[in-house]
Amino acid sequence: MGLKYGIDHGFMREQEFAADAVGLSVNVLKFIGTRGRIQSRFEWYNTEVSDRLDYLPPEALNGLALSHTLRSNIQGQWLIGRGFSLNLSMNYISDQRYDNFLTFNGEVRAYF
Repeated sequence: MGLKYGIDHGFMREQEFAADAVGLSVNVLKFIGTRGRIQSRFEWYNTEVSDRLDYLPPEALNGLALSHTLRSNIQGQWLIGRGFSLNLSMNYISDQRYDNFLTFNGEVRAYF
């Protein structure tokens, strides 16, 4: 678990801005026997800007949006026999830009 703080400043539409963010992150890693693992990360941030901007450019504060940001990532890997593995991941983000955006990814890998 960690507490995060960041500051950034720059120009957007010829107007100078200064922004700061405070956040909390939690990382969890769980091994399932000798064949699997689940790794997850949960992050919450509160971002403020000193000027009257409606949004921050995506380059500021590593892509955080104004106000509250909630992100999570869950990844799982399972070895199937000696030559295959199953990898699954889920990403979630909810902020000013993305309202409850959820993605899934999965793959089967073969080892030769």
